[in-house]
Amino acid sequence: MPNSIELITERFNLLPDDAQSAIKQFDYDTALKEIHQSYKLHIDQASSLEKAVADVIFGELETADLLPFLQTELRLTPEIAMQLTLDVNKKILAPIQEKMKEIQANS
Repeated sequence: MPNSIELITERFNLLPDDAQSAIKQFDYDTALKEIHQSYKLHIDQASSLEKAVADVIFGELETADLLPFLQTELRLTPEIAMQLTLDVNKKILAPIQEKMKEIQANS
């Protein structure tokens, strides 16, 4: 069974070129780390959040399913799960989407 880096690389390579470029141009790790610290997530919660965000980016988790997933997996109150979902959207998903639009407009 491939390790997580190999699996992520494989999933990443399946994305369209503009999505790959947008992700490469975005400081994903820093944004995710800021969210981890802001919510004082434990290492297991941070890992689950990272996987969930990657699953959304790779199209394996619908954005509409992110909130209930985070609430359950991270064992958060509905209010905190909602704020976390909004922050993930604002700080990670929306910027990547904007980068993709820029790349597509310049193609």
